[in-house]
Amino acid sequence: MRVLAAVSFFLTALLLTAGELTILAVGDTHGEMENWTRLAALICRERKISGAENTLLADSGDTLYGSFAGFFSHGDLPVKILNHLQFDVWVPGNHDFEYRPYSFGAFAGTVLGGDWECAGFRPRTWKMFVRAGHRIAVIGLGVRDLKHRLLPDSGVRFREPDEVLDHAVSEALAAKAELLVLIWHNGLHWSGGSLYECMRRHPEIHVVIGAHTHQEIPGRKAGQSWYVQPGSHGRALAVIRVRFPDRGKPLIRSGLIRPDVREKYCWPPEIAGMLEVSHRAGMRRLGTAPGPLRQPDNRDFRGVFGDLAEKVLKRTTGAAVTVLAMYQGTESCGNAPDAAGFFRVYPYAGRICMVELVPEDLEQVIRDLVRFQHKRPKLSVRFGGIRLYRDRKGNVTKMEMPPPGPDGRIRVGMTDFELLGAGDRQAFLPRKIAAGLAVADTGILLRDAVAEELTLPER
Repeated sequence: MRVLAAVSFFLTALLLTAGELTILAVGDTHGEMENWTRLAALICRERKISGAENTLLADSGDTLYGSFAGFFSHGDLPVKILNHLQFDVWVPGNHDFEYRPYSFGAFAGTVLGGDWECAGFRPRTWKMFVRAGHRIAVIGLGVRDLKHRLLPDSGVRFREPDEVLDHAVSEALAAKAELLVLIWHNGLHWSGGSLYECMRRHPEIHVVIGAHTHQEIPGRKAGQSWYVQPGSHGRALAVIRVRFPDRGKPLIRSGLIRPDVREKYCWPPEIAGMLEVSHRAGMRRLGTAPGPLRQPDNRDFRGVFGDLAEKVLKRTTGAAVTVLAMYQGTESCGNAPDAAGFFRVYPYAGRICMVELVPEDLEQVIRDLVRFQHKRPKLSVRFGGIRLYRDRKGNVTKMEMPPPGPDGRIRVGMTDFELLGAGDRQAFLPRKIAAGLAVADTGILLRDAVAEELTLPER
């Protein structure tokens, strides 16, 4: 096995062209420690083959949360891993904003995100790197709908991404960049736009590295640019090779490499210690080893978990009505009422909130979600404290809700996901919030409240 590995290393090194740039990229790893242990070994091997001076290492976001280790360390462990592996660039994704205080300042490399900034931290829009003897300009942008995914008290301010990109491209070209790389936490398409439209405006961009949609795209044309997306949960590493001919455009090829399941990486004592503490905590709190507890491909918010979530929403907010929504998979991942099962279903941070709505506005929210669910069957919706009557097609014909209070309003409990339009898909409540609707943010995570309901020995 060692002889084969040595031969493979030698042959790969021979195939690399002198002065060739290698970009290694991950995205949507979601703090998945089990795969990070294998991915780290692959990253180190690929960087050794290419040479550190010829390699750029990038993370396209959703790095911190989605696993027990990420949640337990409040994102600290994934950042330490990025620093240990000497990542050059991190472009945070929407799930990297789930916990406060934000972890961006702890990253030793360069945080890029020209379309947002927060109190005490302003990321760079772009940075010039010199690798393989060439000038590489890397531009970073967050997810297009990030401003619709954060509550007004998030402390994050936003800039128009298209304007940011225009300025960044102009500045990078003026600085004589030989290669323009855009790293953003978006897929090929999003609500109201696509990468193809964006690249028509910026044919100067050579490489785009995406994320957010968890797709694996080894490489494809997007206008004049080359698009790569490394998948999710550390299952693959994107490897992009760029050769610079004497004349003409850079020559680009790319692919995805999967870690060897038999290969393990020897973490330094600090990270190994944090992993051990996280493992022991997972055994106590979840009743099982937390390593494989990444978000499942198939998940469900019905049955006992929905019942529990509805119960804690009412208890926490004192609401008469509850609204819950989550994008689900095609199958249930079990309804055993334990913390490990719930963590599989709901691995992210849903902040419990309360709003008071007049009956007409509450009815609008309900009808909008029901109509949207018809278009997106994978959206699981639960309403507590109300009764819906539907026709044969599932359309709401009548609804019964609690009487309003003395002020004519009904107290409604939900998480920030529903408040912010179920992933920027419903505009009614976001518009009401922008117009001044008061939001009572409890600061309590739905997952933690359900864990307490399950009477765990520690929170």
